[in-house]
Amino acid sequence: MPNNPLKVIVVGGGPVGLTAAHALHLANIDFVVLERNDDVAVDVGASLVLGAQSMRVLQQLGLLDKLLSIGQKLFKNKSFTKEGTKFTDSTFIQITRE
Repeated sequence: MPNNPLKVIVVGGGPVGLTAAHALHLANIDFVVLERNDDVAVDVGASLVLGAQSMRVLQQLGLLDKLLSIGQKLFKNKSFTKEGTKFTDSTFIQITRE
């Protein structure tokens, strides 16, 4: 039986797909990213807000310092139900394109 190296298909070039691709790259695993758009960094006026769990993963991948250098901290975020009841207070970092 031939020794075929593992190859991974990542579906989608959004934040999760690109993070997975970066992790595969660091692990020296061959991969391909399939994205329906021509560009993965389309400027549509959106931002990316990361919570503590996401920031921990990005720190482990060696990406957090770069993101912190181009992002802005949100000191407090309050989340409400559709009825107007507050259900959480959180601290986040917001990543914006320069």
